[in-house]
Amino acid sequence: MECQVCQLQQRTFVCDKCVKNSLRDYRQRINRFGLERDTAVAKATTALSGAGNSGINGMESARTFRATVSSLERRVSELMDGLAALRKENEQKRDRLQTFRTKLAERRQTLTAAKTMTASPSVTVSSIVISAHASLASLSSSIAHARTGLVQELVEVFGISHDDTHWTIANLILPVPGDMRRYPPDHLNAVLTPTIHFLNLLAFYLGVKLPFHVTWTQGKLGVGLPYIGAVKGVGSESGGWARWYQQHPLHVSASSLATPASSDAGSPSASTSLANVESMIFDPHLGIDPSIMQNRLITSSFTTGIAMLLYNVSYLAYTQHGVNVPLHQVAAGDVLSTLWGICFGFGNGSGILGR
Repeated sequence: MECQVCQLQQRTFVCDKCVKNSLRDYRQRINRFGLERDTAVAKATTALSGAGNSGINGMESARTFRATVSSLERRVSELMDGLAALRKENEQKRDRLQTFRTKLAERRQTLTAAKTMTASPSVTVSSIVISAHASLASLSSSIAHARTGLVQELVEVFGISHDDTHWTIANLILPVPGDMRRYPPDHLNAVLTPTIHFLNLLAFYLGVKLPFHVTWTQGKLGVGLPYIGAVKGVGSESGGWARWYQQHPLHVSASSLATPASSDAGSPSASTSLANVESMIFDPHLGIDPSIMQNRLITSSFTTGIAMLLYNVSYLAYTQHGVNVPLHQVAAGDVLSTLWGICFGFGNGSGILGR
């Protein structure tokens, strides 16, 4: 009912008899529904377990069976993977065993052949060594003859010749170091270039590495101005050729004020000489002119370069056993004469060039 003042909604009031009847009906419904619930639960339990049906498995048994099957499948998959790995390992071991067997068979054959050679008086190790030496000597002789032909063609190409007083290359006279002041710088530069090329080609044909290496200012063979020097030594600064790794010019300038480093800044010796000259201050009391001192330093560097070139020629002659080059000829710096002696200086039966 509803209150007329606060409008509160409440249930309708009933009598005690009606309340008792309602409670009895409620309890009866509860008992009936409880029995139905227990019957449904029992049926569900029976359906899940399958205990009440003979020969028919329940849902729980089916779930257990599927779980067991899945576990067994995983186990089988693991076993198959392990079996594949074992098969692969067995194949590798079979291949390795086959390799070992092949090597063992080869060693047994080699050992049997060695025992046969030792037991047989007709075939000995010394005869094999003699045959190898003979083949090597034949090959060396063929290479030496080929090198001799190349050297002869090289002499003809560069046109090296001599008269009673001078040696010429490419129709230009190459003076000895003591007579170079009598020739103009252009002549010296023109005759030194083919001489350097001839020496490098001759060393290449004979298979000899020269102690001092010639480089060119433009980075390409024969392009630019030539410089000579050795590679820097390995280890301490005083080891090997470390003292002589600076480059020295193999050309002279037409002007006493021009420096060899004016065309290329890659020459350490020339740049060092120029720096030393520029650091000098003219002292009227000492009477030393910087231009004169600069010319002296350049001349000294060029002289060192000529000495290195002569050393290369002498070293090349030393490597060819059988070449008879007089010591006074080497000391005088007669480059073309020494090179001619290397190319054609073998006496009767003294050897073959390039052996």
